[in-house]
Amino acid sequence: EMQRQSSNQPIYRYYYLRPRPGSEGASHSAEIEYAMGNLSTNKAFAWTPDDYKVSATLQVYFANFIKTGNPNGAGLPEWKPLPKSGPVPVLHIDLDTRLEMESHRDRYEWMDQN
Repeated sequence: EMQRQSSNQPIYRYYYLRPRPGSEGASHSAEIEYAMGNLSTNKAFAWTPDDYKVSATLQVYFANFIKTGNPNGAGLPEWKPLPKSGPVPVLHIDLDTRLEMESHRDRYEWMDQN
C-alpha cells in the first residue's frame, strides 16, 4: 500500500493459485520454481503439462517486466498496474490466468489500522 501511494513507477499485484501436484492449494513461495522455469529439476513432484503451461505464462510475465518494466505482452491476459487509489486489479495466476478486482480490501485496511 505504501508503494502504491508513494511510487512514481507502476505497481503490479498478483495472487498465485496453482498448487504443486498432489498438494491442496498453493503454498507460500510455490510460484518461484514456476517463474524460474525449473520445474523439471524438482523431482519431488509429478509435474503435469498444465504445470508447465502455468510456468511458461509466469516466465513471460516476469521476463517482460524485467526487460521493460511492464509485464504485459502478446498472447497474455492484460495485467493492469495499481491505481493510486480505489479498487485494485489483481492478476490471478493459474491455468486460467485472469485479472480480477481484489476481494478483500477490508482486510488490508484493517491491518493498516492495527
